[in-house]
Amino acid sequence: MSLLILIPFIIPPIIIVLLLGFYLSYQKLKESEREHFKHLYLELDSEKKKAHQLKNITERIKIINNSTQRKILQIKVDIFNIDFSLSEVFK
Repeated sequence: MSLLILIPFIIPPIIIVLLLGFYLSYQKLKESEREHFKHLYLELDSEKKKAHQLKNITERIKIINNSTQRKILQIKVDIFNIDFSLSEVFK
């Protein structure tokens, strides 16, 4: 009979301690996840910057390639003109 009297005095503190433990555990987990998401956000931002830089590099390579092709064509035309001029001179 004395155990039945003690149950209302024992169970609520145990429940309160368990709830407090769960709450503190939740707060730690929440902070850990917040740090994890912050790290992921920074990594994603870094990857976006790298992708943007690579995109710019590809465009610059295309521009340089086109410029080089124009110069090569100009050199070919100049060589053809010199060849034609020399062939006319030595006829």
